[in-house]
Formats: sequence, structure tokens, C-alpha cells
Amino acid sequence: MATRHVSGGHGTSSQDNIEPPTRDFVPRGPERCHPPPSSPCPPAPAPARPSQARADAHAMLSLIAEQGGGAEAALEDARRAAELAQAGGVVEQRAAAAERLAQLHAALGDTAAAEEQAALAAAAHAEAAEKAAKEAREREEREKKESEDQSMAAVGGDEAAAEAPGVGDGDRD
Repeated sequence: MATRHVSGGHGTSSQDNIEPPTRDFVPRGPERCHPPPSSPCPPAPAPARPSQARADAHAMLSLIAEQGGGAEAALEDARRAAELAQAGGVVEQRAAAAERLAQLHAALGDTAAAEEQAALAAAAHAEAAEKAAKEAREREEREKKESEDQSMAAVGGDEAAAEAPGVGDGDRD
């Protein structure tokens, strides 16, 4: 058992007994929360792209700035959010950033810029709707094909059972 001397505040000393960890030691730090890589735990989801996360952050900063200083104070962060959303590639994020810029420009009386941003937002919404419709069609086709494959497997199984010689086919000696 190891000992160490601890000096008190007024020149006194005391001894603390420090024992090494035993075999059934339970960690209390990050190693307890994060299992080793060989663990059967599912992997963590992939993080958002940095530009997406930063776009969200600038959008929030824009909202905060508007609360404190009005539309003009919020404009720079909203512009940055729109730039980052464009780089991030998420259509819904691009649409939201363009809508936010349209609102701010309208509040500042810049109707031309507001209309331009509103048109960009509308285009992004149309792109998102088109993407969703395409995914729905693909999902429907995939489900239809799976259903047909299951039907064919069931029919094929019934035919094989009917053709196979077995009990009750009338062939008795």
C-alpha cells in the first residue's frame, strides 16, 4: 500500500492511504461511457457536414442578432448561412436560408433583393418536392417488385409441391 504525505494549511501533516485499483475496478471517466471499438454497440450516426452545421449556427446567430439589433444586424449572419447552405448541398437548408434572407431584405425595404431570395427559395422548394416525388416513385416500384417476387416464389412453391410425388397422390401398391 502506497502512502503520501499531505501538508495541511498550518504546517501540520497527515497521511492518506492510496490503494491501487483492483481487478474489479469500474472506471468513472470517459472509458465507462464510451465502450471499446470491439463492443457490439451500433456505430454512432455520421455527423453533419461542417458547412451544414455552420450554416445552422449562422442562421441561429442571425435570429439572435435580429432580436437585439433588428434586420440590419441580422443580415450578415443570414448571408453567411445562405452561402454555407449552398455549399452543404441540403435543399431544405438552402430554401430556409433563402427565405430568411428574403424576410430580412423585405424588412429593410429592399424589395428587389427580397424577390430574388424568394425566387431562390421557391426554386429550392420545387427541387425538394421533385426529389421527394422521385424517391416515392422509386420506393413504390421497389415495393411492387418485392411483392411480385414474393408472389412468384409462393406460386413456384405451390407448383413444386403439386409436381412432387408424395403421400395422397393415388399411387398405391
